[in-house]
Amino acid sequence: MPRRNTIKCPRCKLPASRGSYLEAKEIEYGSFEVKAWCSRCQKDYVIQLPLKTKETAEGYIRIRIARLKPFFSQSMIPEHRYVWERIHGRLSEDYLIHHINGIKADNRIENLVAMPKASHNSHLQGRDYSRFQIVCPSCHAKFLI
Repeated sequence: MPRRNTIKCPRCKLPASRGSYLEAKEIEYGSFEVKAWCSRCQKDYVIQLPLKTKETAEGYIRIRIARLKPFFSQSMIPEHRYVWERIHGRLSEDYLIHHINGIKADNRIENLVAMPKASHNSHLQGRDYSRFQIVCPSCHAKFLI
Protein backbone atom coordinates (compact mmCIF):
# COMPACT_ATOMS: atom_id res chain seq x y z
CA MET A 1 0.00 0.00 0.00
CA PRO A 2 1.47 3.41 -0.93
CA ARG A 3 2.41 5.78 1.86
CA ARG A 4 -0.11 8.60 2.29
CA ASN A 5 0.87 12.19 2.94
CA THR A 6 -1.35 12.98 5.92
CA ILE A 7 -1.47 15.87 8.31
CA LYS A 8 -2.53 15.20 11.88
CA CYS A 9 -4.24 17.47 14.39
CA PRO A 10 -1.58 18.72 16.84
CA ARG A 11 -4.01 18.28 19.77
CA CYS A 12 -5.54 14.82 19.31
CA LYS A 13 -3.30 13.41 16.51
CA LEU A 14 -6.35 12.48 14.41
CA PRO A 15 -5.44 12.50 10.68
CA ALA A 16 -7.33 15.12 8.70
CA SER A 17 -10.01 13.72 6.44
CA ARG A 18 -10.48 14.65 2.77
CA GLY A 19 -13.06 17.37 3.38
CA SER A 20 -11.39 18.94 6.41
CA TYR A 21 -8.71 21.01 4.64
CA LEU A 22 -9.66 24.66 4.43
CA GLU A 23 -6.71 26.24 2.63
CA ALA A 24 -3.10 25.71 1.61
CA LYS A 25 -0.93 28.70 0.79
CA GLU A 26 2.73 29.31 0.11
CA ILE A 27 4.24 31.47 2.86
CA GLU A 28 7.72 31.66 1.36
CA TYR A 29 9.66 29.84 -1.34
CA GLY A 30 8.73 26.17 -1.02
CA SER A 31 7.21 26.47 2.47
CA PHE A 32 3.47 26.02 2.84
CA GLU A 33 0.91 26.69 5.51
CA VAL A 34 -2.08 24.36 5.63
CA LYS A 35 -5.25 25.21 7.53
CA ALA A 36 -7.48 22.28 8.47
CA TRP A 37 -10.48 21.42 10.63
CA CYS A 38 -10.40 18.69 13.28
CA SER A 39 -13.72 16.83 13.59
CA ARG A 40 -12.82 15.46 17.02
CA CYS A 41 -11.61 18.73 18.63
CA GLN A 42 -14.07 20.87 16.61
CA LYS A 43 -11.35 23.49 16.00
CA ASP A 44 -9.24 24.82 13.15
CA TYR A 45 -5.51 24.26 13.23
CA VAL A 46 -2.60 25.42 11.10
CA ILE A 47 0.41 23.28 10.19
CA GLN A 48 3.51 24.64 8.48
CA LEU A 49 5.22 22.42 5.93
CA PRO A 50 8.85 23.52 5.60
CA LEU A 51 10.83 23.47 2.37
CA LYS A 52 11.66 19.90 1.45
CA THR A 53 13.86 18.97 -1.48
CA LYS A 54 15.21 15.76 -2.93
CA GLU A 55 17.83 15.13 -5.61
CA THR A 56 16.99 12.54 -8.24
CA ALA A 57 19.44 10.03 -9.66
CA GLU A 58 19.57 12.13 -12.86
CA GLY A 59 20.72 15.21 -10.90
CA TYR A 60 17.46 17.18 -10.89
CA ILE A 61 16.16 18.80 -7.70
CA ARG A 62 12.56 18.06 -6.71
CA ILE A 63 10.61 20.26 -4.31
CA ARG A 64 7.53 19.48 -2.18
CA ILE A 65 4.42 21.51 -2.87
CA ALA A 66 1.00 21.48 -1.23
CA ARG A 67 -2.21 21.66 -3.24
CA LEU A 68 -5.84 21.77 -2.21
CA LYS A 69 -7.71 21.05 -5.43
CA PRO A 70 -9.53 18.75 -5.88
CA PHE A 71 -8.41 17.68 -2.39
CA PHE A 72 -5.32 18.26 -0.28
CA SER A 73 -2.17 16.57 -1.53
CA GLN A 74 1.53 16.96 -1.18
CA SER A 75 3.67 16.14 -4.17
CA MET A 76 7.24 16.49 -5.30
CA ILE A 77 7.71 18.39 -8.57
CA PRO A 78 10.86 19.42 -10.44
CA GLU A 79 12.25 22.61 -8.89
CA HIS A 80 13.11 24.10 -12.31
CA ARG A 81 9.46 23.85 -13.38
CA TYR A 82 8.34 25.36 -10.05
CA VAL A 83 10.77 28.30 -10.45
CA TRP A 84 9.70 28.92 -14.06
CA GLU A 85 5.97 28.81 -13.28
CA ARG A 86 6.30 31.18 -10.30
CA ILE A 87 7.71 33.84 -12.65
CA HIS A 88 6.00 33.15 -15.99
CA GLY A 89 2.80 31.30 -15.09
CA ARG A 90 1.55 27.83 -15.96
CA LEU A 91 3.37 26.07 -18.78
CA SER A 92 1.44 24.06 -21.37
CA GLU A 93 1.93 20.29 -21.59
CA ASP A 94 3.82 20.45 -24.89
CA TYR A 95 6.62 22.59 -23.37
CA LEU A 96 9.36 21.69 -20.96
CA ILE A 97 12.10 23.60 -19.14
CA HIS A 98 15.67 23.44 -20.44
CA HIS A 99 18.78 24.27 -18.37
CA ILE A 100 20.85 26.54 -20.63
CA ASN A 101 24.22 25.72 -19.04
CA GLY A 102 23.40 21.99 -18.81
CA ILE A 103 23.73 21.86 -15.00
CA LYS A 104 20.50 20.21 -13.84
CA ALA A 105 20.75 21.52 -10.26
CA ASP A 106 21.23 25.17 -11.38
CA ASN A 107 17.64 26.41 -11.18
CA ARG A 108 18.22 30.17 -11.37
CA ILE A 109 15.57 31.75 -13.57
CA GLU A 110 18.23 33.18 -15.93
CA ASN A 111 19.45 29.62 -16.59
CA LEU A 112 15.99 28.28 -17.49
CA VAL A 113 14.17 28.49 -20.79
CA ALA A 114 10.91 26.92 -22.00
CA MET A 115 11.19 24.78 -25.13
CA PRO A 116 8.74 22.74 -27.16
CA LYS A 117 9.24 19.05 -26.30
CA ALA A 118 9.91 18.10 -29.91
CA SER A 119 12.72 20.67 -30.22
CA HIS A 120 14.29 19.65 -26.92
CA ASN A 121 14.22 15.97 -27.80
CA SER A 122 15.87 16.69 -31.17
CA HIS A 123 18.48 18.74 -29.33
CA LEU A 124 19.25 15.74 -27.10
CA GLN A 125 19.68 13.35 -30.04
CA GLY A 126 22.98 14.95 -31.00
CA ARG A 127 21.85 17.15 -33.87
CA ASP A 128 23.72 20.42 -34.26
CA TYR A 129 21.59 23.02 -32.52
CA SER A 130 24.42 25.31 -31.46
CA ARG A 131 22.48 28.23 -33.00
CA PHE A 132 19.02 26.88 -32.18
CA GLN A 133 16.41 29.62 -31.55
CA ILE A 134 13.47 29.17 -29.20
CA VAL A 135 10.59 31.49 -28.32
CA CYS A 136 9.33 32.03 -24.77
CA PRO A 137 5.65 31.01 -24.63
CA SER A 138 4.92 33.74 -22.03
CA CYS A 139 6.66 36.89 -23.28
CA HIS A 140 7.53 35.78 -26.84
CA ALA A 141 11.19 36.76 -26.41
CA LYS A 142 13.63 34.89 -28.67
CA PHE A 143 16.67 33.07 -27.30
CA LEU A 144 19.61 31.39 -28.98
CA ILE A 145 20.87 28.33 -27.17
